[in-house]
Amino acid sequence: MSPMLRRCLLFLAGTHLLLVVLGAGKVKLRDVGPIGRALAHHGYISGASSGYGFFSARIRRRLVLAFDVIDREGNRTTVSLGAGPTHEADLRVDGIASAFAEPELRRELAASLAGKIFARHPAAREVVVRVENFEVVSMEDYQRGLRPRRTPFYEARFARQHRRSEGQGNGPVDTR
Repeated sequence: MSPMLRRCLLFLAGTHLLLVVLGAGKVKLRDVGPIGRALAHHGYISGASSGYGFFSARIRRRLVLAFDVIDREGNRTTVSLGAGPTHEADLRVDGIASAFAEPELRRELAASLAGKIFARHPAAREVVVRVENFEVVSMEDYQRGLRPRRTPFYEARFARQHRRSEGQGNGPVDTR
């Protein structure tokens, strides 16, 4: 490996580590300006700004994803992204769901996920992306009869775009 490449990789690793530390410290980079917004965006995408709150016993809520696939006959099937091949992959899916907490990311993220579901279900006419707030109960509350519950947090509906001519895409179209 060349010394220049080694320095570049070391710089990138150091920058990512700095973003992890700033994320754990709840530092808001968006307020710093354009560079701060770019770094904050990278932090959300990479998970560096997650704050690592999933280790906290105080966490009682998390966002979860569900997708309603509607075929040409109007049949509705609820699917998920599925379990990942590793625990880390499952954590990454949880990280994607938690990105819906940021209002400016919701529409693009929902469209991207709808495209993934359309690719997995070629007969789908529509995909409804649902984000739900999953409220966990403590063991004491569970023993008192309370149960975890899901409440709606965000929803977006997308229809498959049909090809009109050669060269046009076949991806999702937001139907709001």
